Amino acid sequence: MQLRTAVVEKKLQTVFYAFGLLIGRRPWSVIASVIVLVALSSIGLLNFEQTNNAKTEFTPISAPSRDELAAVEKFLQQNGTLFLVNMMI
Repeated sequence: MQLRTAVVEKKLQTVFYAFGLLIGRRPWSVIASVIVLVALSSIGLLNFEQTNNAKTEFTPISAPSRDELAAVEKFLQQNGTLFLVNMMI
């Protein structure tokens, strides 16, 4: 009786052997198709924006710290950053 893993291994061996033959027979076609695939996949990075603000992104909406921050901003009336120490425990 053959193990299930042996059956899967045989199928994978067949698939990778065929893939290796394809690459060996048409290397430039494979290289060109990989470059096109990467270029198409990278188009989405043009609109990517990263937001990393601990005060707004990582605290719950109902957290008391949001109310405290609003009170501090109202009291200090600064346009720029408050230079508060962010400590994550």
